[in-house]
Amino acid sequence: AAINDNLFWSTTIGAIGSVLHFVLGPFLGALSDAIGRRPVILLCSLLGYPSLVSLALFVYRNVSMYITFALMPLGELPVLAIWFAYIVDLIEDSRDSSVAF
Repeated sequence: AAINDNLFWSTTIGAIGSVLHFVLGPFLGALSDAIGRRPVILLCSLLGYPSLVSLALFVYRNVSMYITFALMPLGELPVLAIWFAYIVDLIEDSRDSSVAF
């Protein structure tokens, strides 16, 4: 039963993560254009930690796994695209920006 619950919730969280990437990606991109890349990267990175802490609490302190599943979408925020934009911003010559990837 526990394996079925884990499989179901992992699949559900994966689907929710995909929807979050699709919906929040343009919003986070516009936000990073408006207020800067570093604050958005920092915020998204900090929002990912509660799910990791709850997973550690599940392993070491037997806290409910459902808390981890509830917090897991926060770790799925699309911060990688903002990192890529930040790297391209660091490149000074526009001809070299395509070489970054």
